[in-house]
Amino acid sequence: MNTSALWAKKAKEAEEGLYWLPLDAHLIDTAEVASRLWHKWLSDSIRQAVANSINGSVEEAERLFIFLAAAHDIGKATPVFQAKCSFPATDLDKEIYDRLLMNGFSIRESREKYDFYSKTPHALASQLLLENAKDLGLSDTNLCRNAAVVLGAHHGKPPDTGYSEVLGAYGSNFGCSEDAWIHAQSELIQLALKNGNYKTLAEVPSPLMPGQVLLSGLLIMADWIASDSNKFSLVSTDCQQNIDSSERARAAWSKLNLSKAWDPWMWNPCSTSFDDGLYAARFDYNPNAMQKTALQAAVEASKPGIMIIEAPMGLGKTEAALVVAEVFRNATGSGGVFFALPTQATSDGIFPRLIKWMDNFDDGEKHSFSLAHGKAQFNKDYAELRLFEGSSEVSDSHDDNSEHTAFVHQWFNGRKKTMLADFVAGTIDQLLLLALKQKHVMLRHLGVAGKVVIIDECHAYDAYMSQYLKRALRWLGNYGVPVIILSATLPVETRREMVGAYLGNEDITGDWAQSRAYPLITYSDGDNVKSRVVESEGGSRVVAVSRLAREEVVNKLKDILSDGGCAGILMDTVQRAQDMAQALRIQFGANVVRLIHSRFIATERLEIERKLRETLGRDGQRPDKLIVVGTQVLEQSLDIDFDVMITDIAPMDLLLQRMGRLHRHDRSRPEKLGNPVCFVMGIDGDTFERGIDSVYHKHLLIRTRDLLETLNGVISLPEDIANLVNDTYDKHVEQTEEKNEWEAKLACKVSRAKAFCMRAPSQNARTSLVNWLNTEVLDDLSGKKGEAAVRDTNESVEVLIVKRNANQFSLIDGTSVPNGELSAGLARKIATQSVNLPPALCYPNIVDRTIKELETRTARYVAPWLESPWLKDELFLILDNNHSASLCGYKLTYTTEDGLVFVREDGGGGAGA
Repeated sequence: MNTSALWAKKAKEAEEGLYWLPLDAHLIDTAEVASRLWHKWLSDSIRQAVANSINGSVEEAERLFIFLAAAHDIGKATPVFQAKCSFPATDLDKEIYDRLLMNGFSIRESREKYDFYSKTPHALASQLLLENAKDLGLSDTNLCRNAAVVLGAHHGKPPDTGYSEVLGAYGSNFGCSEDAWIHAQSELIQLALKNGNYKTLAEVPSPLMPGQVLLSGLLIMADWIASDSNKFSLVSTDCQQNIDSSERARAAWSKLNLSKAWDPWMWNPCSTSFDDGLYAARFDYNPNAMQKTALQAAVEASKPGIMIIEAPMGLGKTEAALVVAEVFRNATGSGGVFFALPTQATSDGIFPRLIKWMDNFDDGEKHSFSLAHGKAQFNKDYAELRLFEGSSEVSDSHDDNSEHTAFVHQWFNGRKKTMLADFVAGTIDQLLLLALKQKHVMLRHLGVAGKVVIIDECHAYDAYMSQYLKRALRWLGNYGVPVIILSATLPVETRREMVGAYLGNEDITGDWAQSRAYPLITYSDGDNVKSRVVESEGGSRVVAVSRLAREEVVNKLKDILSDGGCAGILMDTVQRAQDMAQALRIQFGANVVRLIHSRFIATERLEIERKLRETLGRDGQRPDKLIVVGTQVLEQSLDIDFDVMITDIAPMDLLLQRMGRLHRHDRSRPEKLGNPVCFVMGIDGDTFERGIDSVYHKHLLIRTRDLLETLNGVISLPEDIANLVNDTYDKHVEQTEEKNEWEAKLACKVSRAKAFCMRAPSQNARTSLVNWLNTEVLDDLSGKKGEAAVRDTNESVEVLIVKRNANQFSLIDGTSVPNGELSAGLARKIATQSVNLPPALCYPNIVDRTIKELETRTARYVAPWLESPWLKDELFLILDNNHSASLCGYKLTYTTEDGLVFVREDGGGGAGA
């Protein structure tokens, strides 16, 4: 039987000629790639995790992976696949068809001639043929489906319950009753066994569920590389020579040129080598007490797992986490770091700090880096990193004069592969998606399982997101991935839940679980959980806190800024921030007042943030007088320092975060602002001003208000942080109507989150990935549906803003745009003009109408632009010459001073949070 008559790949276009790839050649190509991935790219930690899943050695785990790679497409050795023709049919199709007949394979003219051909895709066929190998005349055994399901999952989704019935129902699709097909399938399985160095299927191990996920991700990666015809070329049907898969893989791997696993250490990697000098080597400064304590705890953990660092804002938690990550890498063999942050802005902010840290590595290697969020392609600094495109002209992509250790590898572009880069900074969504039922999620598991994971500002994630976070932590704990969680204001119950989720023990408790000590380092060593209280260092900062009515803000600022100074005003909604900025400009002038919020065009917001860092950062050139009005972006995104603060009331943990931007750095200040003062607005007797309680639940606002009243007008930082936060979220306080409502809302969030949250990893030897991704979120090219699923928000509508005057188009900055075909550079610039519409236009009762109106205008005025890959499927908000547009009963106006402003056209005013 000549299995070389079976095809795996063929030229897609008739004009490409009679070029194809035999099935056995593709299987061996993939096995060769798998071997290189295992030895040359994969981290030690993942190799060990797969080995643990079969209770065997790393060498045994490698054999299993090679076997699966060599067997992954045996489902193509079926008549229903081999009858698949190009459309329209080509001479190549006819030649392959004739060749199959000549070699004794009975086959119909096209796959459409087979019953329900869509029910027997080749990935499922591969799994079924392997599971039922006994019926194919091989050894007297039934391979456990725990290995076979990896083949069924290699197109991104394992089968659901009931999959095995198709083998009997559609036997003719598989060639079950025909000797030629049965013998061919048997030969290919024997070929896979030979590659895995097995004699019979009885020797093939059965991986536990976590191993199945990692092997599925590895197999997808190997198959994608081996299926790239630019690296593994098709061959002529006239070619009589044997295909040398080893040489093909060697050349392809050289061209692909993935970076080596991370090893930052040049000195002896024993625990005594890790000392405080590492901070000087990486960051050029001596560590403080918290940073020393974190390093000591990391070094002493013989089996590191999760570490939670609770410390005040501005104390260097980021640097501590990166140093701890190096220690954890040394203990576990991790191959990189993923740094997860709450927003795109915070991700952009951490990016240059990570690059600087990597530049100080001692391993002499270059490492791939990804910035993982929806606007990463518009980050100027990221775009300037060296790009390796896998070109055949590059003999050694890492032998260059680039000033940075980090580079961007083109193969990791795209949302499904971005987490596979060595180092990744991105939004928390990228980690939460680990727990979302979504096609190809096993690639995300593979990417994260080989890294140390750092989660910043853990307090910023609500009950809905926390369900996904806890499930992600359970998977990370199962893989043995070290996790470092950072927070300045973490409730003790959240601390306990995070540790319990990681260790797989929801009821875990101990002295560490109730401790209100602060700063505090909590960490696991195997199944044991320990904590260290950080010795106090330096004096406390006493912040005077008092109420202030909104109508008193102008006079208050006139008084306290009479000798100059920089004031920060934080408002809970964009609408309130815009109104405040407009009022202050009248009194102080536009040159003194700056506004920042989420409804500026992306490029303008980045520029505003840059200017704020230049003026109010640690080494900023501070103006004599400046008033910055902003929303929560100031709370999380920027390392800046105010002389005085005025803020809307918010839950206590967030209020304390805001105070972290007050007198953050040591510097001289105007005499009136020598001591930190924070004024709190938005409290109207027993209620709260309009908009505030639509952002934050009233129960938390009431708790915060009442606690502030007990403080006698002062908060001592950091001493008061732990008690204030935990008292705010204390479950045992007296039940009130607001508390009952809040608890019911939390329960609802938890229930809704579970709908698409995948199940926890199982250690049951009989559990497989079958039905693992049932009810998965729809797979979309942009990834927006998945990201929306892990955040509890109303649907947001993003638009691109352009101006239209008659038939002339331009951008906000005046750049002229032709109403026709666009250059790639101009299309990319247009794509940066994005902004989210106000919530009032995105509520469920109006969002469909909003989108329909935008689609109609986009098609009418700028349809040719959508041909550009940068602008495909985008919606445009087309402003008139006055920078305004009407939409669904609202008038929207964009200015560089205020961003996107909206009012009801019937005079009802703006709305929404």
